[in-house]
Amino acid sequence: MLKLIVNNLKERKIGLNELNSEELTETLHYAVANQDFTLQREIGNHFTHIYVQADEMPYWFKSEYNDDVTIMNFGQKDKLIDWSSVTLDDGLPLTPNIYLC
Repeated sequence: MLKLIVNNLKERKIGLNELNSEELTETLHYAVANQDFTLQREIGNHFTHIYVQADEMPYWFKSEYNDDVTIMNFGQKDKLIDWSSVTLDDGLPLTPNIYLC
């Protein structure tokens, strides 16, 4: 059944919105296990719409792409990520301060 779903998705005979949650989960697991990046992109876009307009940011992305703090809003309250405060396992910051002379 899963191969039929995947084939129908690839041939655009059905859309991801026609799958129930179990079928969608199985399809995602299939795409990851088989390194089907096209299908992974389709599923990701289904939920985020990030690939709909390549030249525009998704509606939920409220900051500029290169900002030090990313602001996202998925409905009720802004979510913030301060990239300069993220520390890696080795103790180094994710975004080191680089000063150009």
